[in-house]
Order: sequence, then C-alpha cells, then structure tokens
Amino acid sequence: MSKYYLVILCLTLFPCHAKQLAFSRLEKDNTIEFHYVWQDRAEKQHQLDVSFDKTQFFDAFRTFKLYRPEIANRYSVMAMRKQASQIDAREADIKVKQNANKISVSIRSRHPKSIPKWQKQFQQLQRSSFEQYLADNYYIEFENAMGETGIKPDHVKFARQSQDLLAPLIASFRQLSEDSPDRRKTIELVLSWVQSIPYDLLEDRLNSNGSGFSPPNKLLVDNKGDCDSKAVLTAALLHGLYPDMPMVFIFLPEHALLGVSFKHKKEESVFMHDQIAYFYLEPTGPALFELGEISDQSKRDIGNNQQQFEPIKF
Repeated sequence: MSKYYLVILCLTLFPCHAKQLAFSRLEKDNTIEFHYVWQDRAEKQHQLDVSFDKTQFFDAFRTFKLYRPEIANRYSVMAMRKQASQIDAREADIKVKQNANKISVSIRSRHPKSIPKWQKQFQQLQRSSFEQYLADNYYIEFENAMGETGIKPDHVKFARQSQDLLAPLIASFRQLSEDSPDRRKTIELVLSWVQSIPYDLLEDRLNSNGSGFSPPNKLLVDNKGDCDSKAVLTAALLHGLYPDMPMVFIFLPEHALLGVSFKHKKEESVFMHDQIAYFYLEPTGPALFELGEISDQSKRDIGNNQQQFEPIKF
C-alpha cells in the first residue's frame, strides 16, 4: 500500500509563522536585561541579549495614559480660568465652566463691542490648550480614510522619542548584522524579531482612548504588542540603524503597516507615496511576511483606498 506524506513549505502563499523560542526578563538594581531566541523565515535561529538602564527604561513615556476627554477639558478650563483672572474687571468679567465634556464661557462687559474679541481670544485659548494637552500626553487628532475623526496615540512622536531609550537594542542589532552589510538582510532580521514577539489584538484606533497601544518599553516588558505598537517599535529601530531611510506609517481600518524606502530592483513590488518608492513591511506577525509582502486583507483594504499615510519625520 502506498504511503503519502504531507509536506508544508514556507511559500509566499502560505507564510510561515514566527517563532519566539525563548524569552526572559531579569531586573537588577540598576539594569533590566532581556534575552531572546527566535527563528526566522529560513528557520535559522537567532539570539539577542540586551541590557537597559533601569531608571531610563521605566521613566520613558510616563505621561502617556488613557485619553479621557473630561481630563483634557479640565486642562483647558484651568488655562482659560487663569487667563480670565488676569483680565481687569473693568474691561470684562469672564466665567469659565465645565459641564461633563462641554466648556462654556460667559462674558460680561461695559463695552459690548469688545465681547466678540474676548470670545475669539478664549476660543483660541481653548483650542491651543487642548492641543498642548494632547502633545504633552503623546496624542494627536486623527482622521481616517473614511473621514472619521478622533484622538489616537502619536505614533510618530513615540518612534522619534524612542531613540535614546532603544539605543542598546539598536546597538545589539547592529552587532548581529556586522557580518552582512546588506541593508535588506538587516531589515528582515529586525522584522523577523518583531514578528516573533507575541501579538496582542488591536483595539479600535479611534475609540479605544489609547488603551491597546504599548510604547516600546511597555511592549518589551510585556513581550506582546498590537500592530500599531509593533509598527512603532520597528520604525524606531530601523531609524536608529538607518537614519537616512524614509519611512511612513500606513494605517488601515483594523491594521497598521510600515513603509521603508531604499534602492530596489525593477522587478520588486513597491508602492509610491509623495513621489517616493516604498517597500511594505508587515511587522505584526506571527506570519513571517518578507520585505514587500502583506496579507490578503491588507491588499483588499488598500485596493479599496482605505489606507491613511503618516510620514515619519525625525
């Protein structure tokens, strides 16, 4: 009787899954140390050991907390009340009140014609103080490809301000890739490592109040992250390795990708944005997509023009 054997190959059609073979975290008096062993697409094993200054590591991004509209409004109210207290009562009597998520301003003045001036001034102050609150807490206003607006973590700012934090990890990858000056191979090495970190489901980007996002230090400690968090970590590492390389975040309805630009061959698949050719990067895992490969769902979203680009400027 003939015997048949099923052989599964790691083909582009069926991407292999990333494998984190070992992970450990050790906290000492002054350092926190991480140990990783993972397997890449070619089933080659890699090991990485990295140590961070403990204080610097845990102090990073301490102001990042869940976004709460009432707290943001309270920040604006305080700024507006401070400004109102400095106005001569003979010019205007201005009261600022907060009711849940609404701010109201009442203005009384002996000079009625001046009231529009005061209204405009306090509208501008409300706006500028709100923007300052978002900036201080690593958030930005965001409009997706469907025209829906909301507040989301400032992914570019997180990537930009992670450079000092991740310097030891960047140095470790630089050392791992010393034998190969090929930028492509180093990018795929970083990509395979990020893909091997366990995946955490993405919360709704516009309605989650930032609850699902993990800054790079939290992602490393938890040893898991959603697609947005992994994209930020990847962007920060690649910028540390290649400061001259243009990059862009690509936000899809329920996913995030990264675009990187460097010299490519004619036959390679790239996409254009602002007259720059980029490779797609799929850092999420566990599927081990190569440089330039993305999932079928991502292709459908992009084919339906549901992508939103956010250039990464350092």
